[in-house]
Amino acid sequence: MSNYPVILNNLDLQPVVVVGGGTLAEDKVQGLLDAGAGNVTVISPDLTPALAQLVEKGAVTWLTRPYQSGDVAQAFICIAATDSPTINHSVAGEAREARALVNVVDDPPFCDFYAASVIRHGEFTISIGTGGQMPALAARLRQKLSRGFGPEYGQLIQLMRKLRPTMPARFPQFEQRRRAWYALADAPLIPLLRNGADENEVWQVIEQVLQTCERKPDAPPAVAEPAPPAAAGAKA
Repeated sequence: MSNYPVILNNLDLQPVVVVGGGTLAEDKVQGLLDAGAGNVTVISPDLTPALAQLVEKGAVTWLTRPYQSGDVAQAFICIAATDSPTINHSVAGEAREARALVNVVDDPPFCDFYAASVIRHGEFTISIGTGGQMPALAARLRQKLSRGFGPEYGQLIQLMRKLRPTMPARFPQFEQRRRAWYALADAPLIPLLRNGADENEVWQVIEQVLQTCERKPDAPPAVAEPAPPAAAGAKA
């Protein structure tokens, strides 16, 4: 089965419904909150202690009853995570009628999307999926890859968020900007951040790279092959 990987934005503005209150639902809710979801409703007569704490904190809304027809009518995303296939399939059918994206836990044929295993540092995200067939493999790969992709990647993306609005004025042509972005990607910014360089030092290197691109606007971008993740304990 083919699929099209995407990253959903603006989940803080979208209604999300999770049907179920057990450990499976707990994992899904926590993943949604980590992704910025701000309007999550959990429907279940009972909750795990962790979900109950989220309700107490006001992070999610709890409907203290079983699922009822119409509960997903306004949902953007719906996750069916009960221990009853009959209920889960009913939720999935109604969610599709409401044109919501639906995920039925551990039941790939009834899913419109799968929740990938994720390495996340701010806006830096690596998503690993197995089409819902072997989530354990995705989890193990995430554990291995996370050793080589630390918080310095999220720090770099934050710097690039500040830089991006200035790039069109500095490099008016698309190809010029493309060369500049590749030059930045190949620059030693990650090692600098990993070794504790302050922001001013990193900006100095960024400026040196961009000035070089301005002096050589027609130079082809150096597209380097990505280096393999550093092994655990390896020094930068």
